[in-house]
Amino acid sequence: MRPTGHIQRSTLASAVGSAALLLLATLAGMGCADDPGGYVPAPPAPTTDFDTAFVAARSASAQPATFTEYESEQSMPAGETSTLKISEDMSLVVGDGALSETVEMTAKAKVKTVAGSTSYIAFEFGPEMTFKQSIELRIDFDLIDGLQYRHGAFILWYKGSFGWVFSDEGEVQGDDVVFEVDHFSKYAVGD
Repeated sequence: MRPTGHIQRSTLASAVGSAALLLLATLAGMGCADDPGGYVPAPPAPTTDFDTAFVAARSASAQPATFTEYESEQSMPAGETSTLKISEDMSLVVGDGALSETVEMTAKAKVKTVAGSTSYIAFEFGPEMTFKQSIELRIDFDLIDGLQYRHGAFILWYKGSFGWVFSDEGEVQGDDVVFEVDHFSKYAVGD
């Protein structure tokens, strides 16, 4: 039987070793999202299926989670600035140069709340398309206030062909956190 002190030292050494590897990877540029050739780590986040994005628990939290779903649809005309309101706290703003033709846009959002704080928001936008210029995903700051602390910023991820990929770092503008979106896909903002 191993002494407790030995196990604690071993665990501490393992944690220090892991932290050192993470630091080296970051210093080597492996985690730099601005480097197109660099490694971008997958988010600690949702599964590939939107409907079950929050079924798999990310942590062994004993606190119950609640889920709120929103769905919205609107015809967005080309050549005009339009807003698709997803909920009172979330919207898509399409600038006048983003669309070349009128598009029927859809938006789904699923908000996971644990102990009164937002833990994750998953989005699914349609139809699949790329915009002529970026549009804005606007989320009320109070809805996602606690989500910046894990990464030091608000991070938007999108579901790419090979997994979850960094999309944008949100910018606080007044009461909103604003993300730029250049195509429709599955997205997530989370801790």
